[in-house]
Amino acid sequence: GMTTTSVPQRVREINSATGVITPWIAVYRYECINSYILEQAVHRRLQQAGYRVNPKREGFEIPSDKAIEIIEALGEELTIRPKEFNP
Repeated sequence: GMTTTSVPQRVREINSATGVITPWIAVYRYECINSYILEQAVHRRLQQAGYRVNPKREGFEIPSDKAIEIIEALGEELTIRPKEFNP
């Protein structure tokens, strides 16, 4: 999940929530400028690919390597490079 704090803090927050069946562990960290936009794009892609566990919840069931591949691809796609910036 996206965080504006530290990864360990976010893991503690997730694991302290009611309804968490198994403890979460962090397996990857991706830093970006606008994490909210990236998170929304990742959620849409995961939903479209059928990885959402429950349509009313934020959880997805997906192998870590596939999730990392999607995050990196979307992160790269959403990054504006200096040469692409044209005010």
